[in-house]
Amino acid sequence: MMRMARLMGIMAVFLLLLLVMIPRFVLSPKPPIPTNELTHVRQINKAEFSYWAMFPKTGFSPSLQALGGAPCSQPADDHACFLDAALASGTIDGYTYTYTVKSGSNGMNIGYTVHADPMPEPTPGWFDRTFLPQQKHKQRYLYTDQTGVIRSQTEQEADENSPPLQ
Repeated sequence: MMRMARLMGIMAVFLLLLLVMIPRFVLSPKPPIPTNELTHVRQINKAEFSYWAMFPKTGFSPSLQALGGAPCSQPADDHACFLDAALASGTIDGYTYTYTVKSGSNGMNIGYTVHADPMPEPTPGWFDRTFLPQQKHKQRYLYTDQTGVIRSQTEQEADENSPPLQ
């Protein structure tokens, strides 16, 4: 009888450990799925140079939305059809793309900047904070302009002084 009580005590401790550890292993946060922020910034650069070639009197596009346009049958300066609607909206795959145009004295758009900033991660709920290990993933911020050079910064917004990507 004593042996059975000891065995039941060991099993109870084992079950208690399982109840605590299973959520850590099964529900643990996975590494973030790689996003296409770099591909999107490259697409925006290519679209800008195509827009500049197609509408030389305008120069670069007046907005990110002007690079898109769906459905697109005939490109125009306000919907050039170079980007899909999701990217032209400025928010896709967990990133926000902020576009700023630089106008010259003659009214022609002579430059642009694009900031690709990660959207804030959702706040974990009570269960997640209590039972799951919290991992902070490094966020990559991107910047590009009319030069076509893409610059990157970790944990803070990138700008023209950030190191270029290799």
